[in-house]
Amino acid sequence: MSTALTNPGHVAVVLSALLTLAGCAGPKGQYLAAADAQQRMAAETTATQKSAASIDTQSTYLKLVEQMQTDGLWFASLAHIDALEQRWGVSPESSRMRADALRQTGESSRSEDTYKRLIGTPLEAAGYHGLGLLAGARGDYAEAVRLLKEAQRRNPTDAVLLSDLGYASLRAGLVAEARLPLMQALQLRSESFATGCYSRFAWAFRTQPKTVPARRCAISQLFRRGGTMRRRSQRSASAGYRSR
Repeated sequence: MSTALTNPGHVAVVLSALLTLAGCAGPKGQYLAAADAQQRMAAETTATQKSAASIDTQSTYLKLVEQMQTDGLWFASLAHIDALEQRWGVSPESSRMRADALRQTGESSRSEDTYKRLIGTPLEAAGYHGLGLLAGARGDYAEAVRLLKEAQRRNPTDAVLLSDLGYASLRAGLVAEARLPLMQALQLRSESFATGCYSRFAWAFRTQPKTVPARRCAISQLFRRGGTMRRRSQRSASAGYRSR
């Protein structure tokens, strides 16, 4: 899934390019809007390039690429990873970022190869995590659970990893096994993240077949516990705000 193409500015630029290549004509207002979007993108790109050119340490450049990926600029981050590795060589950190970007831009095969190269490095947990996400994207949730458990053994306090493991377990029908990592994820992260975990309880509760009452009952218990924890977190946050 490419999050970069969900940005309206990016979509306008892409549509404008496609219309130009196809020789199509559109209303004048559309061309003006596309031109404005192109100018904004060009300004952002120029600013990023200037920032990259002034960076003289590998760690600072890694932070720049990380911020680009946080902003959903996965395609652009790949170009900067190339530049980074030309200057300082390949590192586990740059390989992890490359693998994540390749996964997000639909290059699953290349992403898998890059994640595998992280096995045996200090970022081995990230390698197994990424491989687990790729397995889940293929619909192989049993394999996803196996790989995510390998990642968990190496990084037991990563809330995002724990949430992914719990979700994969639910999709694999392992409801009892999903309880622990999902509850850990709920307690390890912020309220916004806990809300995301809670929504996974809701999804599982709604989509489980009614013909499996025992499984549905187990998910219902998870759902209620997740809701209780979420409400407690909200009350604590409200109390803290009022006490200021």
